[in-house]
Amino acid sequence: MLGVWIFTLFLIGTVRGGEVCYERLGCFTDDIPWAGTIERPIANLPWSPEKINTRFLLFTKHNTDNFQEITAINPSTILSSNFQASKKTRFIIHGFIDKGEENWLLDMCKRMLQVEDVNCICVDWKGGSRCPYTQAAHNIRVVGAEVAYFIDTLKKNYGYSPSDVHLIGHSLGAHAVAETGRRIQGVARITGLDPAEPYFQNTPTEVRLDASDAKFVDVIHTDTAPMIPNLGFGMSQAVGHLDFYPNGGEEMPGCQKNVISQVVDTDGIWEDVVGCWNTAFPSFSLRQLGRTKPRSCRKFGSHLKIPDGKGTRDFVACNHLRSYEYYSDSIINPDGFIGYPSPTYESFKSGTGFPCPSGGCPRMGHYADSFRGVTRVSQKFYLNTGDTKDFSRWRYKVTVTISGSHNVQGYFSIALYNNNRSTKPYQIFKGSISPGKKYTAFIDAEVDVGTPKKVKFLWNNSIHNPLLPKLGAQAVTVQFGGDGSVSNFCGSETEREDVLQMLNLC
Repeated sequence: MLGVWIFTLFLIGTVRGGEVCYERLGCFTDDIPWAGTIERPIANLPWSPEKINTRFLLFTKHNTDNFQEITAINPSTILSSNFQASKKTRFIIHGFIDKGEENWLLDMCKRMLQVEDVNCICVDWKGGSRCPYTQAAHNIRVVGAEVAYFIDTLKKNYGYSPSDVHLIGHSLGAHAVAETGRRIQGVARITGLDPAEPYFQNTPTEVRLDASDAKFVDVIHTDTAPMIPNLGFGMSQAVGHLDFYPNGGEEMPGCQKNVISQVVDTDGIWEDVVGCWNTAFPSFSLRQLGRTKPRSCRKFGSHLKIPDGKGTRDFVACNHLRSYEYYSDSIINPDGFIGYPSPTYESFKSGTGFPCPSGGCPRMGHYADSFRGVTRVSQKFYLNTGDTKDFSRWRYKVTVTISGSHNVQGYFSIALYNNNRSTKPYQIFKGSISPGKKYTAFIDAEVDVGTPKKVKFLWNNSIHNPLLPKLGAQAVTVQFGGDGSVSNFCGSETEREDVLQMLNLC
């Protein structure tokens, strides 16, 4: 109880109760719930619009390679640009220590323009993102207000409807677009790409991204491990209509090889981050632990650099980056990234939600808004991805009935074929293989083979077997998770190890 009182007194001491007002955007306070709470102990006021310098970089079908900078403060720049009021507009907002001219935002716009005719606007607010995190977390309120002012200008000058607006925000940018949604009623869609956890998780809805901020809110969670001690940057809290947790939402495939991605150390960014951490979390100082880096950061190495030419200064974990990489990949994979309804990742792995229910499953990413099963209650969906681009995977349930005369200690795999498309072999079982027994496994194929026409079976001994036994697949059943379709294959042969067996439809 004494500790609670001490912490309460600390919170009271950190709240200044200040307010700042900016022309066009209104007033901002540092009162509760913006500060003085357990989740947000440090009181800050957002910087001025001039200092943050929010910029709007327009790409269209007529200028896919070079942006046109437009501003609502001078609406003539919009009028003289390639902006088309008859088209949908997608805004992309970056996060902490990032910038609007970063490659990933530009590439995302280019991919959109490959598949649709829209106005794609990258929002740059690096003037307010490259500072201590606790300050940047407050600066996004001004950024969100600037985007709202821009949309309001479109409404007044062009009769533009918010129902044609899609806001996409990564990390802190996800909470910035939430501010926009609260100011502009009727925004069609908000997509949160791993919304930032520190200073936002478990806060009131007016502080963070929430399903009430737009008609449809979808969220991709990729870095949900606790900030302390795992240094997870993303929220685990479900905050949208549809919340996707690829690979469980914590550890993304491929990130173990390169835990910190896209980091430049030339200006001592790590020291800045340590300073920000100690400012944001005074009760859990890294230096008080006797080290300048948390335990989980030792694997990052002492030289956090990337090859010249990467052109980014994001201090974010690889897992955190994956959210926008998945979204970008989804643009050109309209049938990929199927999310399966399940309460947990463990239950998903054991088959819960497979196959998709009669109403279908949503696609994580760009085409999530085509799902017709949206409800007022947040829904969680799980899926697996690959470790490199292309990240999309297609989930199948494979059941194999083994034929043969002897039990074998070994393993076997199945590959799926359909016309000119085929998957790599996927291991179905390893251990004691018994003739007459059925073995079932889920595979996440790197290729969409749809309904397979053939399967290939291959087995191997785990240890040398002088009896030279023969095994075969007597029957193979393959079910596609997307539509529940089932294909049955029959085989009559047995083969020695490492000899391929082809099975056709029964």
